[in-house]
Amino acid sequence: KRYFIQTSLDDNSEPFFSEIQSDGNIRYRINKPGILKAGLAYEVNQFAVSLSAEYTNYRNMKYNLLADRDDRAPFLDIWRDKQSVTNNLLKENYDDVLDIHAGTEVHITNKTTLRAGYAFLPERNVREPGNVNQLSAGISHMILSNLRFDINGQYYQKQKKRTLYEYTDFENEAQTSAFNSRV
Repeated sequence: KRYFIQTSLDDNSEPFFSEIQSDGNIRYRINKPGILKAGLAYEVNQFAVSLSAEYTNYRNMKYNLLADRDDRAPFLDIWRDKQSVTNNLLKENYDDVLDIHAGTEVHITNKTTLRAGYAFLPERNVREPGNVNQLSAGISHMILSNLRFDINGQYYQKQKKRTLYEYTDFENEAQTSAFNSRV
């Protein structure tokens, strides 16, 4: 029997397929990216400011088809090749990123608060460049001691490069028609 495993990541990139011959029992392990988060906040009188960062180690992702296999298993070389191809794909397509978030808050009165924030989120997929700049603002007003009216807004900007189609010219060179868009 042949099985096809479709793997897709949460960055909207194209899914990739693996064709595997098996008895129907497929086991594999995945090393997910490591994440380290840190933040600071400072508050004085009616004013507060915060800064946080999140480092994600996408290059640490690994796909392991051989973890639970007997060294005498049939097709071991094929499994090893599939694992190598997938791990190379992950290493070539994903980069470590550092997300930055900053915010401020001002208490105008005892009941009313204004907020503003900014975030920079770099693209993790090196084949899909497009960092995100995000601005947010909000106001909050206490109506009762346990009831608060809150309104927020957000502006999101992402520069993206899209490929409409690819073709080969007469010199057998790959050509691409691409454009930039703001999402």
